[in-house]
This record gives sequence, C-alpha cells and structure tokens, in this order.
Amino acid sequence: MGIVVEDATVISKKLPQCNTAGAWCNGSPQESRAAKNGPFFMKRHFTTTVYLLNDKRVLLLFHPKLKKWLPPGGHVEANESPPMAARREVLEETGLEFSFIHEENVWIDRWNAKSFERPYLCLMEEIPEHNEVPAHQHMDLIYIGKPIGNQTPVSEDPIRWFSLEEMEALKDDEEIFVETKEVLRTLLPREVFV
Repeated sequence: MGIVVEDATVISKKLPQCNTAGAWCNGSPQESRAAKNGPFFMKRHFTTTVYLLNDKRVLLLFHPKLKKWLPPGGHVEANESPPMAARREVLEETGLEFSFIHEENVWIDRWNAKSFERPYLCLMEEIPEHNEVPAHQHMDLIYIGKPIGNQTPVSEDPIRWFSLEEMEALKDDEEIFVETKEVLRTLLPREVFV
C-alpha cells in the first residue's frame, strides 16, 4: 500500500508496487501526486480519543454533528504527538486535565529514545461525507485516563458522567455508537487506578 504523509493526514491507495519509503507507487512521484486526489484515494486523519474514568463512571459529550454521546477527542495536529493531542483535546472540550492510565509492556527513558503513552485501543473509523467534506477515515488512537484536580467538566455542548447502567440505557447507534458501548463494557466494571 502506498502512503503519502501530509502533516497529520495520510492519503492511501492500494497499489501493487511501492518504493521503499512508501512515498509513491506504480509510477513516478509526479504521477502519484497527480493521481492522489483521484477516486481511488481516501484521506486518513490521525485522531485521539480519551475515555476519562472516575469512580466507575465515564465522561461523555453530546456531539452536535453526530447527535451521539462520545468521549472527548479530535485530530492530531502537525508536530504534535498523540498524547499531546489527547491532552489538548480533553482540555479544549471539557476544561479538565488528566493523567493517562498506563498499560505499557515496557517503558524506555534513555537519552536517545523515550517511550510515550501507548493507546489502549486503535480503531480505523469510517467518516461519511458531510457539508461537502468527502468521506474519509480516522485512525483513532484511544487512551484511558483519570481526571486530576477539578473534576467538574465545562463544555458548550451537553456533557456528563455516565455509570455503566446509564450508558447501557442509551439506544445503540442512535444515541451512542455500539463500539463505544463495547469499549465501556470492558472499562467500567473494573477498578482502574493511575
């Protein structure tokens, strides 16, 4: 698969042959650049999502465009690491700061290599066309965290803490995505500590 990276966006196309760097496929770089806006390419955006957990409850926002309850999150910006994007998005959308709940295999802290927080889950999400923005995909790096300090969220959109029972009462794919419920069924019943 050929991949062209533009800021934090990836454009991909299935092609039989690629150069070793994955920058162009099946022809010259000029041909690939000319074709990248063609019908076979779909943009992919790196995004982050954070399930904030507190006292066996999760913080969800009511997304105005999707009309569903979702955890906070958004796009990774250029030169931003996924954990930086996760912290920024949570702060922007909820006014809360949080600490990551670590589930690392190994943690490296050396002069030449340092670990950063590993996602709890990664999803490829299909985003439909909306307001003349073509359909695209989100490569979502999903973290879990615990609020620190103030635990009262602030948002322009409806926002609240949900228990497992309250979340289960939401209608599948109407009020909440089924995959959001699947994740929360694994997170909310267990005790999670930083």
